[in-house]
Amino acid sequence: MPWRPAAADAWSGRDDGNDPRARRWHQAVEPWEWDCRDAAPGTVVIIGYAVDAGVRRNKGRTGAAEAPTALRRACSNLPCPGAPIALADGGDVIAEGDDVLGAQQELARRVARAQSRGARTLVFGGGHDVAFGHWLGLATSDGATARDGVTASVNLDAHLDNRPVPPEGPNSGTSYSQMQAWCAEQARPFAALALGIQRASNTAALFARAQEQGYAWQGPGSLAPDRIDASLAAITRHERVHLTVDLDCFAAAYAPGVSAPTPLGVGPEAAESIRRCIASCRVRGADLAELAPALDPDGRTARLAAVLAFEIVDAWSALR
Repeated sequence: MPWRPAAADAWSGRDDGNDPRARRWHQAVEPWEWDCRDAAPGTVVIIGYAVDAGVRRNKGRTGAAEAPTALRRACSNLPCPGAPIALADGGDVIAEGDDVLGAQQELARRVARAQSRGARTLVFGGGHDVAFGHWLGLATSDGATARDGVTASVNLDAHLDNRPVPPEGPNSGTSYSQMQAWCAEQARPFAALALGIQRASNTAALFARAQEQGYAWQGPGSLAPDRIDASLAAITRHERVHLTVDLDCFAAAYAPGVSAPTPLGVGPEAAESIRRCIASCRVRGADLAELAPALDPDGRTARLAAVLAFEIVDAWSALR
């Protein structure tokens, strides 16, 4: 089975005493029981996507398979939100050999199962092929059967990730082509928006392909605090929203430990756009992709990703 429990030592950290207001994530996270009937109100299930075969196929720098464990450790000392919320760890999806599609489908099944029990899902990637697997889990009831309504995707990224799927199968640059193709097969609307896109990081062919697919995109300025609400306006009406953050959206000075660092990416202030997206859109699942711990020697990319994870969970807690 392409799944494993989280590393036993992944969650550990500081203990500030018995005051419940001093609790940190490592003290709050409980194992997620995949056979449970219903989730407690406000539950967020963390799922790792320990796969970088898609990055390797896409000719990127590998190492993202180690991201889920590194990100759990970076999140361990985060403070728990002020509002009640339950954190659960659902273990890691892994690839059997180079079977990226199989890993995406396994992730979709697990996301769909957690969502069907009333939980939200926070996925720690892995290459950006995680986006299709997570989105598919939100768009289906079981990883395969389409749900009613539209599942939109918001992609914070330097790259469009809409390359054609090659004969050997999907990779970290094909998620949005996979989404569009699935929607076409199911006769469903394809609703996707990429923010933070760098012109220097995408060919003219990819921009033309996005236009043909109906895949909307905006540049780095779209993540500015005074523009993000207008950027998201077309997404707010949809029944379910998938939010994916490819860490290479951020400038290499802040996120060097990724597959494809971006010299002129956005700054950490773009984290506010994540909160605004959750506040205005029906975000049921979010993922953080492309962290490669071996390429992040001082841990700054992992720390940035951990703070983004906090912003996601804290914004969800504020909705209760």
